[in-house]
Amino acid sequence: MDYEKILSAALDDLEAAAKKLTAATTPQTPLPRPREFIFISRGKEKKVVWPAFDGGKYWLNHITHPGAILGYSTHARAYILSLAQYQPRLILRALRRIQAATAWCEARAEGRRRQAEEILRQQQKAVEALEAEAAMLALK
Repeated sequence: MDYEKILSAALDDLEAAAKKLTAATTPQTPLPRPREFIFISRGKEKKVVWPAFDGGKYWLNHITHPGAILGYSTHARAYILSLAQYQPRLILRALRRIQAATAWCEARAEGRRRQAEEILRQQQKAVEALEAEAAMLALK
């Protein structure tokens, strides 16, 4: 079985979901407070974490492992497999955690979209008043 392909597909889905989450909204809405997902861990030092955290800032589009902050590269995939020692049970656990992070991103992206829609709905009266003022000005 090709575990790397399975992990690659899951990490690609996570990357797409993280990009969707961090996309700009109109009107602007804040990013959610990140939740840390530990995909796999071997002791205190050897673990793969998403999102990356460096110097007080979260990097939603990066994965971290000891000594490095990476994108969704083959290095992260290979490191997950090496920590799992190609054991199907550990790879499956990492896969489920990656899928949970993807679902989290998708839910938060949907929440930001709904928040932007609500802001626009609440401001609709102000837009109508401004349009009326512009029409009155045009009639003068």
